[in-house]
Amino acid sequence: MFFSFSKPYYLFLLLPIVIYIWWFYIKNIRSSYLTKGIYIIRTLTAIFLILSLAGPSIVKTIDGQWVVYLADLSYSTVHGENFKEWIEESSKFMGKKDKMAVLAFGSDTQLLRSFSRQTPINWNVGVNKEFTDIERALKVAAGLLPGDVNGRIVLISDGYENIGDSLAFAKMLRGNNIPVDVYPLHLKIGNEVAIKAVNLPANTYQGQRVLLEVEIESTSNTEGELTIFWENRVIYKETVKIPKGSQTLVFPVEITGSGFQRVKAVIQSKDDKILENNRSEGLTLVDAPPKVLVVEGRKDIGFPLYHLFKENGVDVTLIQGEDFPKNLEGLLDYKGIFFVDVPKYILGETSLNNLKTFVEVIGGGFVAIGGKNSFGMGYYGDSPLEEILPVTMEVESQQELPGIELVLVIDRSGSMDGEKLNMAKNAGISALDILGEKDKLGLITFDHSFYVDFPLTEVTEKDRLKRIIQNITIGGGTSIYPALEKAVTLFTKETGNKHIILLSDGVEGPQNYEELLARIRREGITLTTIALGNDADLQLMEYLAVNGGGRFYDVRNVVDLPGVFSRETLLVAGNYIIEEEFTPKLVSPAYNPFKGGAPLLGGYIATTLKPGAEEILTTHRDHPLYARFHYGLGKTVAFTSDSYGMWTQNLLSSPDFPTLWLDTLNWVVAGENYGDLGVNVQLKGSGAEVVVRVMNPLEEGETLTMTLVKEGGEKEQVELIPLSSREYRGIIENLSQGIYFLNTLRKKGETTTGLNINGFTLPYSAEYSIDNLQDTGYVLRKIAEVTGGRVLKRPYEVFNAPYQKKKGLRDLTLPFLVLSLLLFLIDVGLRRIKPNIKFPKREKNLAIVDENVNVQENTFNKLLKVKKRK
Repeated sequence: MFFSFSKPYYLFLLLPIVIYIWWFYIKNIRSSYLTKGIYIIRTLTAIFLILSLAGPSIVKTIDGQWVVYLADLSYSTVHGENFKEWIEESSKFMGKKDKMAVLAFGSDTQLLRSFSRQTPINWNVGVNKEFTDIERALKVAAGLLPGDVNGRIVLISDGYENIGDSLAFAKMLRGNNIPVDVYPLHLKIGNEVAIKAVNLPANTYQGQRVLLEVEIESTSNTEGELTIFWENRVIYKETVKIPKGSQTLVFPVEITGSGFQRVKAVIQSKDDKILENNRSEGLTLVDAPPKVLVVEGRKDIGFPLYHLFKENGVDVTLIQGEDFPKNLEGLLDYKGIFFVDVPKYILGETSLNNLKTFVEVIGGGFVAIGGKNSFGMGYYGDSPLEEILPVTMEVESQQELPGIELVLVIDRSGSMDGEKLNMAKNAGISALDILGEKDKLGLITFDHSFYVDFPLTEVTEKDRLKRIIQNITIGGGTSIYPALEKAVTLFTKETGNKHIILLSDGVEGPQNYEELLARIRREGITLTTIALGNDADLQLMEYLAVNGGGRFYDVRNVVDLPGVFSRETLLVAGNYIIEEEFTPKLVSPAYNPFKGGAPLLGGYIATTLKPGAEEILTTHRDHPLYARFHYGLGKTVAFTSDSYGMWTQNLLSSPDFPTLWLDTLNWVVAGENYGDLGVNVQLKGSGAEVVVRVMNPLEEGETLTMTLVKEGGEKEQVELIPLSSREYRGIIENLSQGIYFLNTLRKKGETTTGLNINGFTLPYSAEYSIDNLQDTGYVLRKIAEVTGGRVLKRPYEVFNAPYQKKKGLRDLTLPFLVLSLLLFLIDVGLRRIKPNIKFPKREKNLAIVDENVNVQENTFNKLLKVKKRK
């Protein structure tokens, strides 16, 4: 055991201390003990402070071993021996200074027990069992070991690594002197049979005859019953001979159905222990007449559309919103999906994302039809529905703003006294309650002059604003113009939804409002007026509303005032239902659905057309009624009125009703693959290799992209690496069990020149591959060899490994600092309580003076005696 210093150059500061000690000793040899003690304490304080600056450590030999167990919990070890008891048994041989931690791993690594907690191992911690990543597990284990301990890793696994490169990392462990002992797990298997793949053409057409290939692997010569399903229909079921090794069985089949069709093969064999790999699946995209799904928000409202499609030979299915497919696979049978007054809240977030993927990546068609539970009233805003549709749920340009700015201008003249003013206060509070947190409200009251009770304020302070509204008091005469002019100046935004509600019950003298109204229109402000009572200036109030772009309300009964305020605030803040008779107006000459003339409709849901969308029909308020949109590879349509007669009785009885919806179906249904793209997928290990071939090399400005879509709708880009001018390869790693879709696009600018939609399945985890049943102990033995570890057989071997003890450092910086501080405090205390001390120098001078006085007195006495003798 000895000391070391990380910053030894600070020790040179001790030289002045040594010199000081020597000087003090020479000069103060006769000082009091208290004085000497104080100076010694000060000297030690300085010494300990200097030592702490030098980074002192004590070097000692580290006893005991720190062992990290790495337990493989991937699926391939399920059929192996019970190693949990082996770990528990080995822990009984730990020495007093030994420590252990336990990690479990699959594709990720989780801590089951740390070094500091000597508690039972928590085997309930979950890991992803679909893959085995030994390299990552070794990295985590190495990071868990402190650098100054006798560390060791015990790897318990079958050695079947399908992610990472553990041997490469083992060499780094050797450089860090961390040995890895291995305990190979031996699988308890017998005659195992697995279906490796089901192969058929990726793209087919209805009625086509193709060859279906089923690849079977076996560890022995045996037989089993093979069943092949086309979707849920059995097309083959026979007992087949299965030789040891690999073979491919070929079956001719006729293509049926439409869209993506799933083919599944299942093998049942005697003495087969691992059942997870006894099935596999294939996918083919069948070109067939479109199949349509009609989804209704309430019972029977989708029937008119369903009946129309059925009568015209369309393969159509009608379901209610609650039954909408929960996964992407459930949508793949269809080429078009129609929502009839379906609110967002009856669909889960996953279903909405799947619908978006269906349109964007698969190229499906989607049509949203209105009603009182659709579009804005159905909470489509800020959702995948709004993203894929040609309209936004905001109305009157609100899509550019986070909220509205509303200014209330309320008459407080003498004629408003009593019930009128009370109802005006209640009306203002009603408007405040309707506004959301993103909105702002301002208040101006007026009589012969005006008062800004509060400027535009975020309505998060509702309680304070309500108190201000409730404290409005009665005033004198009526002067509207100055208050309205001031209201115009309160708005803080140049653009957006800016609205004024003016309430008055009186008559104002002659005023010229033309210039003010022109400014209101120029600044994008809308003005609604409410004339209260029989004495209000109806002509003026209506004139202001008409020229201010708002609405005019004639309220004779004061009790109705809060309701009028609420209705107007709802409309301004996003009340989407417009129930007014109107005749649709044709906007685009590209398509006219009403050959016999547009019918009179009774209402619709207000929306705003998206940039880039095609507006076919519009309403009398210039809101889109029928609009179309390209989203990704798919197409969408929004019809903001209904299809079941609530507002469209005249349309239902019109001969144009079938034309409208059959034309819509023909426009939105997905097109087939086109261009010169060929895509081939091969499963390899835990991933897949994709090869894309093009007939003609890419021209300048052309791009080739591939998107992988998982069964849950998640998307990721696949990097395509050119092998030649006509061939590209992409590698997809770490695929979990499930269905995958590949969308390959060839584009030049914004124009798509080639499209290929493909799909494949991964029926079971790579952990269950028949290859895993071979001898994988080589990897484990090599890891042990490279790192200087051992191949373990018995539990007691874990902690009896020979090891060279490491030298460890214990930092003493803090102890020395603490000692320095304590000595400093003692020094301060002694100096405060010590008695008067005669410093050495002063006492010596006094002694000299006393001696001189004595000498002088003796001399004087002698002279006096001599004189007396004389």
